Amino acid sequence: MDLVTVDKDRFNDAIQAYFLWKELDLIIRKSHTRGVNIPETISEALLCYVSDFQLNRGSGGDAFDPKTDRVIESKATSNFDRDTSSFSPKEEFDALYFCRLDKRSFGLPKAIRF
Repeated sequence: MDLVTVDKDRFNDAIQAYFLWKELDLIIRKSHTRGVNIPETISEALLCYVSDFQLNRGSGGDAFDPKTDRVIESKATSNFDRDTSSFSPKEEFDALYFCRLDKRSFGLPKAIRF
């Protein structure tokens, strides 16, 4: 694992990228039916910051919870009403967090632990 702490600067960068992504998605949807999926670099950084996880830039999970020594897998969707996410059946993790984003709201995404 290649772990980094998502500090306030990284969090602010992720917030800025989140709103830029929403704007890009709106522009693309004007001429195409399918928009842009939320980049994992945004959703994973947001999850790590609000959950006090360390972001994994290597292999073996998306994040690490230093309080419980658990490997975290993060999945996200930006289609609030009916989208799902998929992942490799070979992924190994201790806890799965699903980030559900509602592009229509001005708020930040919510995370649900499974």
